[in-house]
Amino acid sequence: MNPSKTIYVVGNGFDLHHSLPTNYTDFRNYMISSGKSSTVNRFEEISGISYMESPWSDLEESIGELDWEQLVHHYGDLLPNYSDENPKWHDFEYEINDKMSSISEMSSYISEWISSIDIMSASRKELTFNDNDLFLSFNYTMVLEKLYGVSEDSILHIHGSIDGEKPIFGHKFVEKLKIDLSEHDNTIFIRGGQENYNSWIERTEKCTDLQLSRHIEFFDLMHDTSNVVLMGHSLGDVDDCYINKIIQESPEAKWTIISKCINPRDVVSNEKWKISKLHNMGVKCVDCCTWNQWQSRDII
Repeated sequence: MNPSKTIYVVGNGFDLHHSLPTNYTDFRNYMISSGKSSTVNRFEEISGISYMESPWSDLEESIGELDWEQLVHHYGDLLPNYSDENPKWHDFEYEINDKMSSISEMSSYISEWISSIDIMSASRKELTFNDNDLFLSFNYTMVLEKLYGVSEDSILHIHGSIDGEKPIFGHKFVEKLKIDLSEHDNTIFIRGGQENYNSWIERTEKCTDLQLSRHIEFFDLMHDTSNVVLMGHSLGDVDDCYINKIIQESPEAKWTIISKCINPRDVVSNEKWKISKLHNMGVKCVDCCTWNQWQSRDII
């Protein structure tokens, strides 16, 4: 008799658990060592992200929290002063374009950075998977394939990978972030900055609904599955459409959150918001455990 199928939702915490350098801090260090300090500085200035041990999910979330009014407050001194001999008419517009372009510049180096990571140096864990399990991976790395021999047919790298579709990076908040130019009565100099801002917001969108529709056949395989396991996934809002689809396909499934906590007594409090979010999304049964607890338990 075939063992019951499990869906694994795999995030960056999975790679970190295997001692791979895949935090934002690691990406940042790679960029700086590659002579891209200017790009990093511009990105961090406009996004407000902190490089001190920031998880990868913070990188995209920081883009989704951009605020036009904050940008005007920060760079407003570059708007032209009509009384100056040289008002520098377009400095504000150019500055907005320069800072916003850093988002695309950062994303263009993701493949190069991932290629520099030695997957075989990862610390293999006592993880066992069944042949009929499915893996929805949000990672660009090939840990499942290289370390555990999981078949490529069982894995969907939904946002691309180093060996497949080009990595997809961005946000999913175009309508929230874009400025309604019809509601603003501003000078041509502010308008130029607004148009540049809107353009970059559109260009850096992660089209998750499109990705879901492109790979709908893989999600159809998740129908009536009994168990779903979050392995290092942040459960960020940008990925909600995929989580909702899994819930739709397997509404009675039990969900298990594997926490990075070491002490089992801290797991529930540490994952409280994820548990609450899953319940609000319609999941009826949510459990959680540490990595050590998961690795020592019987396979579902």
